[in-house]
Amino acid sequence: MLFGICMFHAIIQERKKFGPLGWNITYEFNNSDRECALMNLQMFCEDGTIPWDALEYITSLITYGGRVTDMWDQRCLTTILKIFFSPQTLEEGYVYSESGKYYCPRSSKLETYRDYIESLPNIENPEVFGMHENANIAFENKESHTLIQTIVDVQPRTAGGGGGDTPDQIVWRISDQTRSRISKSIDKSLINPDLMIPDDMGQLHSLTTVLIHETDRFNTLLNLIHRSLNELQKAIKGIVVMSEEFEEVFTSFINNKVPNMWHKKGYNSLKTLGSWIHDLILRVDFMQKWLIDGAQPSSWVSGLFFPQGLLTGSLQSYARRFRVPIDALMFDFFPLPIYLSQDDIYKQNNRKKGEEGPNAYENLQLPEDGVNIHGLFIDAGRWDVRLSRLVDAFPGQMNPPMPVVWFKPVLTLPKPDPRYEAPLYKTSERAGVLSTTGHSTNFVLPVLLPSNHPQSYWIIRGTALLTQITD
Repeated sequence: MLFGICMFHAIIQERKKFGPLGWNITYEFNNSDRECALMNLQMFCEDGTIPWDALEYITSLITYGGRVTDMWDQRCLTTILKIFFSPQTLEEGYVYSESGKYYCPRSSKLETYRDYIESLPNIENPEVFGMHENANIAFENKESHTLIQTIVDVQPRTAGGGGGDTPDQIVWRISDQTRSRISKSIDKSLINPDLMIPDDMGQLHSLTTVLIHETDRFNTLLNLIHRSLNELQKAIKGIVVMSEEFEEVFTSFINNKVPNMWHKKGYNSLKTLGSWIHDLILRVDFMQKWLIDGAQPSSWVSGLFFPQGLLTGSLQSYARRFRVPIDALMFDFFPLPIYLSQDDIYKQNNRKKGEEGPNAYENLQLPEDGVNIHGLFIDAGRWDVRLSRLVDAFPGQMNPPMPVVWFKPVLTLPKPDPRYEAPLYKTSERAGVLSTTGHSTNFVLPVLLPSNHPQSYWIIRGTALLTQITD
C-alpha cells in the first residue's frame, strides 16, 4: 500500500509533461502531499483493518484533490488512484500496467525495492501512465513548439543584411492580403424572411436568436480587423504615430501570430495567423449561408463564438414545441456514418453560377428534433465508423475527425450508461478561466460515446473531443 501511494505520486507528477493530455491545468503536487497521504494510511490502519473507502476519498479528494480545480482533472486523479491504491492491488500477481514491468515487489526487504526501482527504464513508456504511444508525440510537439517560440521571441524586429523584404514590406503585404480576403461585415438585412417568422407564442425561433447574436459578434470582430489594418498601414507610412498597441500588431504579423487586440474581441483559438485568417473566412461564409438560406442539414459548431448557445437554443426549441421545462432536457448523441469538411462546404457555397460539383450534404437531412453537428476532432482516440465505437488512434494519428453527430434532446438517458463521457473543449489547450460551475470556459459539454473499453480506460488516456485543432 505504501509503495502504491509512492507510485501514484510519481505518476501524477510525471503526467504534467504531456500537457493537456495529462492534466488540463498544471498542478504543483509536492512531497508534503505524499507524506500526508502516508500519515493518513498509518493512522487509519492502526487497528489492523483497511477502510478503503475512507482512504480513497481522503487521498483523492482532500490530500491531493485539494489542489485540483478542474472537475475533469479530479475525475482523472480519482481513476489513477484506484490503479495504485485499492483492494485489487493486494491481489497476487497484480501489475500496474499491461506490459507487466511495473508492479509492487513482494518482499519485506528494503534492498529488494531499491533494486527493482533501479531496474526500471530511465525513459518511461506512456503505457505506465495508461496513455497511448501517441502521447510521446504530443510531448515532443509541445517541447518543439516551446523551443521554436523561444527562438522567435528573441528575434529582432529590424532586418539584417540580404535582399529580402523589410519588416515594413512584409507587414504591409500581409495587411493588404488580409483586407482583400476578409469581408467587412455580415449584412443582417439579407436574413431569410422565414427565420423571422415568430412561433405560436409570438417569439422568434431560438436558433434565429443564436444566429443574430453570433452575427453581431462577428461584425464587431470584422470591424475591428479592418479598422486596425487601416491604422497599421497609416503608421507604417508615418502618417500617424505607431502606438504600443499597433507595435504589438506589427510584431505579431512578423511572427505569424494573431494580434492580442483581435484575440480579445475574437473567439478561442490557438491557430497561427495564416490558419486563423483562413478559419475566419470559413466562419463568415458559414454564418452568411445560415443567414441567407436558413439552417443547413448540419451546423459547424467549430465556427461559432459560443457553441453552447447553439446547443441551448436547440434544447429551447424542443422545450417550446413539446411544452416541457428546458431544465428537464438533456442531449443524447448519435454519431452518423457521414464525414463533412467545412472546406468542401465553403467550395460548394462559392461555386460559380452553373458550375457543377458534389453535394457536401448528400444523404444528410436537417433533423426534426435537435441538431446535427460537424467539425469535431478526437484527442487520444479515433472513431471507428464500421464498429460505431470509440477506439484507439493509429500510431502517429493525433487528432482524427469525428463524423457528423446528431445531438438529440431527450428527457432521460439509460442508467447506468456504459458510454464514455468525453468532455468537449473549444481548443486543445483545454484549460480556461474557471467558471462558477466548476468548468473551464474552454469546456462545452460532455458527449457520450460508445466503446468496448470501460470509462477508466479513456479517462487515464486523456481522451476528449475538440472543436478545433492547433495548426
